[in-house]
Amino acid sequence: MRSDFRETQKDYSLYLPAISSFYAAYIGKQRYEEYIPADRIPTRFTNGVEGLNFLNMDEGYFKYPWALYSAGHANIDLNKHDPKEDMVRNRDNANTILLGDSGGFQISKGVWEGQWLEPYGVDEKTDKTREKVLHFLEGTFDYSMVLDLPTMGVDWAAGTKHGLDTWQKCLQGTINNNDFFAQARTPGATKFLNVLQGNNWDQAEKWYEAVKPYSTGEKANFECFAMAGWNKKDIEIALKRFVTLRRDGLLQDCEWIHFLGTGELLWSVMLTALQRTVRDTTSPGITLSYDCASPFLASAYGTIYTSIHTDHLRKGGWTYRMIKAIDDKKYSTDSRIYDYNIEHPGVAWEPSVITEMIEMKDVCPYGPGDLNKIGKEGKTSWDSFSYALQMAHNVYMHILATQRANECYDQGIYPPSLVAPNGATISDVITDVFAHKDYNNAMAEIHKYSKWFARIQGEFKADAMADEFGIEPMGKVEEEKKEKYSANKAFNELFD
Repeated sequence: MRSDFRETQKDYSLYLPAISSFYAAYIGKQRYEEYIPADRIPTRFTNGVEGLNFLNMDEGYFKYPWALYSAGHANIDLNKHDPKEDMVRNRDNANTILLGDSGGFQISKGVWEGQWLEPYGVDEKTDKTREKVLHFLEGTFDYSMVLDLPTMGVDWAAGTKHGLDTWQKCLQGTINNNDFFAQARTPGATKFLNVLQGNNWDQAEKWYEAVKPYSTGEKANFECFAMAGWNKKDIEIALKRFVTLRRDGLLQDCEWIHFLGTGELLWSVMLTALQRTVRDTTSPGITLSYDCASPFLASAYGTIYTSIHTDHLRKGGWTYRMIKAIDDKKYSTDSRIYDYNIEHPGVAWEPSVITEMIEMKDVCPYGPGDLNKIGKEGKTSWDSFSYALQMAHNVYMHILATQRANECYDQGIYPPSLVAPNGATISDVITDVFAHKDYNNAMAEIHKYSKWFARIQGEFKADAMADEFGIEPMGKVEEEKKEKYSANKAFNELFD
């Protein structure tokens, strides 16, 4: 069983777990206090709660030195000590790489209120948020998104105070923030990713042309790019964007391009194929990465990763399966190693290094009659730490799924959607596109496969949309006919 994922990452595109602040809090707080009582920590946890920190290359029960963390869910005031942020703030910078999401999603939702259509210097409240975000990004991350205003916020404008009711206003707000970042940044503190939005190719092109000067040196020298909107949902638009970047001389020296909120196994394989081709033809040192928070959100929704499916030409495509997690008070004294088949015999179950170290009672600590931390007997057998344990398992399984998908693809094992009607694989097509040095010929090569690309998009469109809106049913979620209670509600009640 794998425990150090660095050894098997090879030249694959990088999946970045979007770390939950809930999860990080356990690791950080335990460093300063007995946040989790000693008798609640699984007996096989030789490194205690710190072992759940996959960014810890010495003590982690599994090791994975790459991740993403969002300013939108963090305490961004670095002048104040905050133990729950310690996993991120006090990581081993020399041996880990952390990308920072600037939190523009919070603007779209109306959480970060401000006059975003005004430039810096007009509204003190808006400027203070810009300053805090910039300071947080520069003091925390190796790479950071600029503070873009996602175009998804257009759909929510009527219910919020931000007034961003057109994509053009989202663009203008992004430009205002770009101007501030360009002027106020500390060179070398973090490398910025110029975020590219747009809900179709026409919008994406206009957005790109408007923010391109921040990567050319005309207005700024943002070092990298991030794909958002349809740039990261539609492989055809993504390929057009890469060809356009190459035409403009912006791909050759680019070292990192990130695809925001993308967790599907199809994208893992496609981005590996794209990364290899770009390295071979244009930019030898480039890294393509992608993120999702599915492993953490799955636990919040009461589900657990049970199995990975990457069979050749598998009907239904490749997936990682999530099923309703075990939650039964009868296991409160059960010392057997955690095994989903104990409760559900015959269901495909793949353990992780985490589940091999925990017992049934570690996940289901409350027995009949036991009172929870607020002095009541609840319906669930879980406490808050139960979620963290299962989150760790889910993260492990998601990383494993991305690596296994790429390993299978390298062995000639394909999902049906990545084989074109003419027999070409996605890797063949990407190679053919970049073989054309002329921009128009490369774009014509992409156009040849438009109908096939549309079918690929159909495989994951719903999941991609769910991921962007933060609900992420990213694998195949199997539901039981009858639920005794809402695990999501129980999770939320932990913080009431």
